[in-house]
Amino acid sequence: MSERRALRTGPGAQGLTLLEILVVLACASLILGVAYQFWTTATRYSRNLQGRFELLSRTQLTITRLHRELASSRRILYPAPGRTASGLGVINGNGQAVVYRLDREASPQRLLRHETGTDPSILQEGILDCQFKVPVTPAGRDPGLVHLTLSLSGPGGRSVPVFTSMRLRPLDMRCPVYR
Repeated sequence: MSERRALRTGPGAQGLTLLEILVVLACASLILGVAYQFWTTATRYSRNLQGRFELLSRTQLTITRLHRELASSRRILYPAPGRTASGLGVINGNGQAVVYRLDREASPQRLLRHETGTDPSILQEGILDCQFKVPVTPAGRDPGLVHLTLSLSGPGGRSVPVFTSMRLRPLDMRCPVYR
C-alpha cells in the first residue's frame, strides 16, 4: 500500500481518489455550516442590540425633556396623590396647563405632549404602556415628585421597561397658585 501511495504522489501521479474528495467536501461543508451559523447568530444579535440602543437613546432624550419640563413646572394637576394614570397634567413655569398622555388609538402607540392653545406634539412612538404615579404627601403639601414607568416596544417585539422619578421645583410663592 505504501508503494502504491508513493507512486501516486510522484511526478506521474494520477490524482485523488473519489473517497478522498468526498471526505474533503464533507469536512469543508461541515466547517462552512458551523461558520455560517455563527455569522447569522452574530448578525441577528448585532441588529437586536443596535435596535435596542436606538430605542433607549430616543427614550433617554424623551425622559431628559420630561425631567427638564417638569423641573420648571409649578404644580401637578393630575393624577391625584397616591393614584396612577396614563397621563400627567401640570402647570408649567409660564402658568399654562400641559398634559402628557398616552395616545392608545395611534398605531404604534405614542406619548403626546399637549400645551394649552397648541396642537399635541409627539414625544415618543412605540410605547406599549405608560404610567405616571404621584406619591402621597403630608397634608397641606403639594406633591413634588412624579414616578414614570414606560413599557417600550423593543426589537423583536420584546417589551423594554424604563423607570424614572422626576421632581418639580418648589412652588414660587410670588406666582399665583392654580388650584
